[in-house]
Amino acid sequence: MAGERRGTLRLGANPNVRFSVASGNTESVIEWLGAERIELGLIEGPAPRSDVHIERFLEEEIVAIVPLDHEWAARGRGPVAIEALAAAPLMIRARGSGTRQVVEAALEAGMGVGMVSRWAIQNSTGLRHVDVSGLRVIRDMQFVYPQGLELDGPQGAFIRFVRDFGAELLADAL
Repeated sequence: MAGERRGTLRLGANPNVRFSVASGNTESVIEWLGAERIELGLIEGPAPRSDVHIERFLEEEIVAIVPLDHEWAARGRGPVAIEALAAAPLMIRARGSGTRQVVEAALEAGMGVGMVSRWAIQNSTGLRHVDVSGLRVIRDMQFVYPQGLELDGPQGAFIRFVRDFGAELLADAL
């Protein structure tokens, strides 16, 4: 979203552990697991395969967003009626597309309403989330790894770290 930090992240780790990160959608991550390109994935969608194990580590709320000059963005305004949301033009990304910036620009230009993770909107300066009566959309952030994977190596250490500290840190950021 607008205001998102971009750049390089350098991590310190045990010298016997090498990090490798690939970024893709849920479908790609599942495909990479099957092809043994990765041993552990982080996904937010369903993984309809019996050869992988799914483990939820964080619940994330999806919220409606509007530009700051939208009538729904007024501070102190109560929740928007779900019928109003249903009648509004909805700006979304196409499945697997890289059009995020185009959608953000359209929203900021007042061309509709969007739906994003509450976490993604937290640092936005041009968009605001609005409450919608009777609407609560949740998605699960999940680990995915091959069935039978022994979680005693670096993958297991990472999962244990996130279980113990990561979800709490992410939840506090919201």
